[in-house]
Amino acid sequence: RAADGNGTLALVTPEGYQCGHAQLIRILDDGTIVPDGSAADGPNGFERLRRAQASDFFEMGGRTYAAVASRLDHGVQLIRVHDNGTLEAMASAGDGRHGFAELNGAYGIDAFETAGGRAFAIVASAGDHGVQLVRLSPASVSSVASTLGGGVHTAGAVFNVTAVFDEPVSLPGGPPPSLMLAFDGGPRAAKYLAGDGTRELVFNYTVRQGDSVAGGGLSYAGPAALAARAAVDDTRVAASLVGHYRLLPGDTLNHTYVQPRGSAAADLELPDPSARGSLAAPGALIDAVPPRVLSVSSPNASGTYGEGEAIRIAVKFSEPVYATGTPLLALSTAPASSASYVDGTDGDVSLEFVYTAERDDAADPLGYAGEGALTLAGGTIRDAAGNNASLALPERGSPESLASEGIAIDAVPPRVLSVSSPNGSGPHGTGSRIDISVLFDEAVLVAGSPRIWMEAGSSNREAAYASGNDSRTLKFEYTVLPGDAADRLEYVDADALVLNGGTIADAAGNDAVLRLPEPGEPGSLGGSNAIAVNTTAPARPGEPARVLVVFSPDTGGTYGGGTIINITVAFDRAVHVTGGPELALSTDPDRSAAYVDGTDGDAELSFRYEVQPGDRADRLDYAGRGALTPAGGTIRDGDGNDANLELPHTGSASSLYSSGIAIGAGTGG
Repeated sequence: RAADGNGTLALVTPEGYQCGHAQLIRILDDGTIVPDGSAADGPNGFERLRRAQASDFFEMGGRTYAAVASRLDHGVQLIRVHDNGTLEAMASAGDGRHGFAELNGAYGIDAFETAGGRAFAIVASAGDHGVQLVRLSPASVSSVASTLGGGVHTAGAVFNVTAVFDEPVSLPGGPPPSLMLAFDGGPRAAKYLAGDGTRELVFNYTVRQGDSVAGGGLSYAGPAALAARAAVDDTRVAASLVGHYRLLPGDTLNHTYVQPRGSAAADLELPDPSARGSLAAPGALIDAVPPRVLSVSSPNASGTYGEGEAIRIAVKFSEPVYATGTPLLALSTAPASSASYVDGTDGDVSLEFVYTAERDDAADPLGYAGEGALTLAGGTIRDAAGNNASLALPERGSPESLASEGIAIDAVPPRVLSVSSPNGSGPHGTGSRIDISVLFDEAVLVAGSPRIWMEAGSSNREAAYASGNDSRTLKFEYTVLPGDAADRLEYVDADALVLNGGTIADAAGNDAVLRLPEPGEPGSLGGSNAIAVNTTAPARPGEPARVLVVFSPDTGGTYGGGTIINITVAFDRAVHVTGGPELALSTDPDRSAAYVDGTDGDAELSFRYEVQPGDRADRLDYAGRGALTPAGGTIRDGDGNDANLELPHTGSASSLYSSGIAIGAGTGG
C-alpha cells in the first residue's frame, strides 16, 4: 500500500534478455494503473537490473524499499522507494564477490523481517542450484561506554564516549555526527573525535560550568541521542553517517560468513538508557553548577539597633556550601562596615554572618553595599563538588534582599548643640529661678535626675533636671542661693552635665555625649546669654526667711540599709537653729532625716538620714510641703523671725525628688 494511502504500489521488471529496467506503478482503488518512477540498469548507480526476474517490497526504519533479483547480472539490487514515487539506487551485490556464492542466475526473491528487527531477503539461484540469504539491515549500535570514572566531576573535566557498532562505519564528509548527553538542565552535544572506518565512533565532551548530572548518573538523551548531525556553536547542521556495507550474505547452504561492503545509511538508534549495553553509569556524576545566592535575611526582629547590638545575617545559597577563611559582607552603613562570616556555620544552604553595631554607625534600612558586597577576603565558598560559589547577591531592595527585613542601625549618640536660657539678663537675686535649656541634635529619653554644675561664685551650684523627656530640649532649673554671684552665669566646664545616676539616651539606646560647648564659646550658656546673679541685696526685706530648695549632695542612685543620705535645706538667708528639727521623708515605713549640728547661722541646713534594712522609696522625697518641723526647737532668721518652713512642691526641680535617690536593696549610689 502506498505511503500516502492512495493506491497500491507494484514494481514491474520486464522479462527481456537484455532488458535492464524497473517500472514503479500505482494501482488505484478504482483499478486504474498509473506509472510512477522508473530505473534503468547502468545510470544513477543501478547495477543489478538486467533481466530482472523478481522483486519484493519491505519496510525498514519507516522507509519503503524494494529488493530485485537480476538473472543476467547474477545479483541483487536494493532500491529506495520514495513517497513521491521516485526510485533511488541503494546497495547491490553480485555472485562470487564478498562471500556471495549463490546468486548465479538469480531469479526469485522474498524479503522478510526477523523478530529481532533485522531485514533479510532469500534469493533463489538457477545457476548455482541453491539459495542465498542476504542481510538487508544497516549497521547498528551494540553498546555505548564512557571513560568518565565514578565520583563527582566539575567544570573542566574531559571524558570520551564510545558508540560501538556491529560492523565498521564511515563518515562521508560534511559536518560530523554528535552524541547528545543527558544533563539535568537539558541535553548537550558531545563532539565527534575519531573512529571513521571502524566499529567504534569516539565522542568527546568537556564539562562546562552549569552542567549537572545527579541521581542516576551519566547517560545519553534517549535512543535517538546519536544524531547524524553536528553541534557547531549550539547550531545543528545536517550531516550523514553511512556504513561500509548494506547487503550481507547470511547463512548460505555452503555456510559463507564473509560480510560484503556497500554504502547505505547506518541505523543510529542506541540501546535504551536503562538497557544492557547503554551508557548509564550511576557512579559517574557531574556537578559543574556553581552555588548561587537565593536570599539574604536576618533572624533578628525588625526594629532599630544601637551600639554594641549584634545583627545576625543569613546568606542562603541554592545548595549546601562550605567556607574557609573569613568571607565578608559589606553593609550599607555610614561609615562603611562589614559583617563577618561565623566560622563553623557552613555545610548547610545558609552561611551565617554577624555584624555588631559600632559607635556612630547608621543605616535605615540596613542592607548590603551592592550586588558584589559578598567577598571572599582570601577565603573560599564552595559546594561539596568544589564549585566556587557565585557571589552575586539579589538586587538591593528586592524581597530577597537584606533591606526588606525592616532593620535599622542607629549607633550615633545624641550630642549637645547648645545651652541657653529664656531668662532675662537680671541681675537675679536670692531665690530667683533660672531656667536652662540644653538642645540635643535628636530627641532623647531621660531617666533619673541629671544635673548641670553651675559656676556661681564661691560655691558651685547644681541645676536640676526639670522636664523635656522624649524631646530635643531638656530643661534644667537653677535656684539662686545666698552668696551666689556671677557677672555672666555659666556652667563650671564642658563636662558640667552629669547623669547623677540617671541616663540620657536616644530611642535606639545610644547614650548621649554629655560634653557641652566650652564655657564662653558660641553655643554655651554664657555665649548665648548674659545673665547676672547678685545676692548682696537683702532678700525680701521685712519678711521671714523661707526655704528655696531641698537637695542631696550625694550622687543619685539606689541606697540600701546602713547607708547615710545627706540632705541640704537651703533658705534665702542665714538662719539660726535650736533643738533638733526634723525632715519627714517619703519612705516606707515612715522615716525622718535629723538635723546635723554645726550648720547653725548658715543659709543651708544639713540633715542626715540613715537607711534602715527594709526601707524603700522608688524616688526619695520629703513627705509634703510641711515635712520640715522644729520638733520642739526653733528656726529663725537674723531678725528673730520664725522662718517660713513651707517646702517647694514635692516632685519639683527644687525638691529633694530632683536628686535622683532611691531607697532599696542597693548598697550605695
